[in-house]
Amino acid sequence: MRYDTWLLDTTCTAFARTCATLSDPRVDDIPRALRIMTPLADALEGFAIGSVIMHVANAVRRWSGEAACRDVMRRLQPHIPTSARADGDETARTLSGELAARMRRRLVHMPVAAFVAEAGAHASPVATSDDLLALRLASEIEVGWQHYRSALAGTVLPTTSPLWKAWGRTIRGERDIETRDHILFVA
Repeated sequence: MRYDTWLLDTTCTAFARTCATLSDPRVDDIPRALRIMTPLADALEGFAIGSVIMHVANAVRRWSGEAACRDVMRRLQPHIPTSARADGDETARTLSGELAARMRRRLVHMPVAAFVAEAGAHASPVATSDDLLALRLASEIEVGWQHYRSALAGTVLPTTSPLWKAWGRTIRGERDIETRDHILFVA
């Protein structure tokens, strides 16, 4: 399997599998729950893109060294989206199903092939044997879901994560965070 195909498949599979295990909170205000889900999807999309970029960077660093990694990271900048893709109008039967559907629609457009093309022959050929990407994504999805459930309940979870601090400020209306900002928390 080609590296770019493996990256996209691993990312989409991690989201699908993890979202299938999430338990939905009790919600009285469905429109609010869906509104809050948009910044959650923005944050997780940024985390996914940043994680893929970091995976490519680490593959380059392992195979070709730090200088090649810095050069590839510089060349990747134009391929990083500056804002999130709009979510579709369809809704799933559950909130976790809705998150999975939104993330699938967003992630299939992630420019993974461009990331890998910029890395070229500098990436390690054994990069596809790494399962850390899927584990990191699954863990962050679960953390994000806990913050989402907490927000729906009207509480705030304490966190030291810059990603989830920024997400909290966004849903409280204190600051708008773009996808690029979420990516930079990771990459």
